[in-house]
This record gives sequence, C-alpha cells and structure tokens, in this order.
Amino acid sequence: MRAVGGFDASLPCWQEYELHLRLALQRWRTIRHLTIFLCTYYVVSGSISSHQVRMFTTRAAVLRRFAEEELGVEGFTGGRRDAIATEIMGCARILIRCGRDDDAVGAYAFARSLSPATPYPAKWPLRLAVRLVGPVRAEWARTWLTRRLGSR
Repeated sequence: MRAVGGFDASLPCWQEYELHLRLALQRWRTIRHLTIFLCTYYVVSGSISSHQVRMFTTRAAVLRRFAEEELGVEGFTGGRRDAIATEIMGCARILIRCGRDDDAVGAYAFARSLSPATPYPAKWPLRLAVRLVGPVRAEWARTWLTRRLGSR
C-alpha cells in the first residue's frame, strides 16, 4: 500500500475503489481473485455513499484520472480500455437519470475517446438511439417510454 501511495483522502468517496485500481496496476500479477465475498457494504440514508450524484461523479472522475495517468503504461490493453470505458458510460447513465446532463455528456465523450468501439452498456434499441440522438436524449426517451408503458 505504501508503494502506491495509500488512500487518497481528497476524494469524498470511492477511496478504496481508487486504491484498488492503483494496486491492481502496480501489482496485478500478484493479486489473486477470490470467488467469495469478504465484506458487505451498507448504504445508510444521508451518508456520502447515498448521494448518487456525488458517488457517480467521483467514480467517473477516478476512472478518468486512472485512464489518463496510465495510458502510457505497457500492458494497458484494449480490453482494459473497453472495461474502463464501459464503467464510465455506466456512470454517465446514472448521472443522466439524476439530471446531471453536462457531467454525463463529458463522461460519455471521454469514454468514447478512450475506446470508440465499446458499445453503450444497454440493450440494442437504446444503443441505436444513443448513436442517433446521443446519450442524454436517448436516456430521456427510455425514461419516458418506461414510465409511459410500464416495465413489461
């Protein structure tokens, strides 16, 4: 943990997530994946973690910073770019639902620049709509249709 700089106290949330990204990049060959859960997270209303806008704005920023800092690192494969782009697009979707369209468009644009071939993380009709009208209008239409038609 000392070698990668420990926790980033400047982040309002996602400190452990950001630390895990740095650890994985530095020590990825020695990290073993366990198939069992070792801890459980609880979100308490009124806490920082219950504030979706802050959570997903910070998560997108952490992923963006990670991608920008590590793009030159050998081994930053297309698969890793795709995975980061998909996560950032997922954050953008939630930010759109929270009314943070500008933040969402910035996150989406960065994800597209990072990995242009990565599909929008949704089923094909929404992916097509995103290509035609952009992520904000497509998500608005999805929300409107879902409310109008119900979840069938």
